[in-house]
Amino acid sequence: MEDFHTLNRELETYQPALSHKRQIVAVNKIDLPGARTKASRLIGPFRKLGYRLHMISANTGEGLDELVQAISEILKPNSS
Repeated sequence: MEDFHTLNRELETYQPALSHKRQIVAVNKIDLPGARTKASRLIGPFRKLGYRLHMISANTGEGLDELVQAISEILKPNSS
């Protein structure tokens, strides 16, 4: 979580308008041993911040269809 907050502070410092953009949060490498358990602990904290956590594996393709769908929804015209 601290990395997430640090990244957002850096983005806002770089360009304040970025802090008003919608974000999608994804955890990659979910196929590695123990990664799913660790990532599962982040679901609640991210939900409290208003984010759905996407657990993906670029290696196996797991979760990528759902992530692409979420990106598509955000990019639709008139999407808020």
